[in-house]
Amino acid sequence: MSSQILFMFKTHSILIPLAVLSLTACEPFQNEKKAIELNKKGLDYYNQGDPIRALQLMTEARNTPHISKATLGNVLRNISVVFVSMEGTDSALFYSREAATCYEEGTYDYLINMADVNLYEADYAGAIDKLNQALDKNPDDATVHNSLGLIYIGEYDESFTDLEKALPHNKKAFEILRDRNTEYVLAMNYLDLEGYEQAEFHLRNLTSRYSDMPDQYCLLGMAQFSLGKYTEAELNWSQALAMDSSYQYVIELYRETDEQD
Repeated sequence: MSSQILFMFKTHSILIPLAVLSLTACEPFQNEKKAIELNKKGLDYYNQGDPIRALQLMTEARNTPHISKATLGNVLRNISVVFVSMEGTDSALFYSREAATCYEEGTYDYLINMADVNLYEADYAGAIDKLNQALDKNPDDATVHNSLGLIYIGEYDESFTDLEKALPHNKKAFEILRDRNTEYVLAMNYLDLEGYEQAEFHLRNLTSRYSDMPDQYCLLGMAQFSLGKYTEAELNWSQALAMDSSYQYVIELYRETDEQD
């Protein structure tokens, strides 16, 4: 240690400012940690099917002072996703634009947020172009795979549907995230591609962990019916109907169509 540094620590006039600086430096760190934790809790509520509580926590994270632009951008994008689930397209568009401003133009995070803007404005070709640029920059991030997968299963516009092209993106998104939403999308795509065994596997996982969604039981019954597991299919369809009787028409239509095939 140099004599100059030793001298700095020996003098009271320097010690007090250093202590103040240390306390000040801790505040952004604590705020950053708080925002990240709030964002994570918000995501947990979102994945549990509670977007209102998710939005409350994410908004609190967004309003936390002195957080990094990267954290703010992540929070803003998640808020946008929650608004999409609540069909609040205008709000989703606003927060996607806000999220993009947190990053340098042309970077991965900028591209995926501007791709969201394109999606909400129904510019699907523009979204695909930006997502492919983002994929070249970071092929192992779930966000870009999830977005491309949703486009190619026809989530936004049926004219862009290409289930074979969607499948590797759906698989990669689930492989990375291992969450409810990506597994559900993957299961639906397998079902549409007549990959009934794979669809059944993932839908069994979903119904065993989340018992509150009638559509999961309905889809599981469909996969099992197509595999010739009629008793199991009827049990799962009964569960779906007990939760929501409006599935009766869809189930009857599937029975008739599958038997004709």
